[in-house]
Amino acid sequence: MCNIAGYVGEENATPILLEMIRKQEGLNGGFFTGLAVHDGSRIGYRKVQGELKTLLNETDASSLEGKLGIIHSRTPSGGDGSWAHPFATERDGVVKMCYVANGSAGL
Repeated sequence: MCNIAGYVGEENATPILLEMIRKQEGLNGGFFTGLAVHDGSRIGYRKVQGELKTLLNETDASSLEGKLGIIHSRTPSGGDGSWAHPFATERDGVVKMCYVANGSAGL
């Protein structure tokens, strides 16, 4: 299963989401971790195969800014780094949508 959190509000979503997933990750997660934040005009996202610590050490995820976002961490239920969430749809190099899913591949 997955650990998922979202935020919509007046504060920067990133530190709030990072803290939310940090608190959940010990329950059952840390194999794939990712974050997406919308700043009002663009979506920034980062994801890794690994736990929150890996996301923070290997990307600039903590510097993403926006007042709306999602974060995800999940168990090892198959796949490689391409299975990390959020999944993103890009067109002409611009991220149009990001989403996370809950569940497993049934493996």
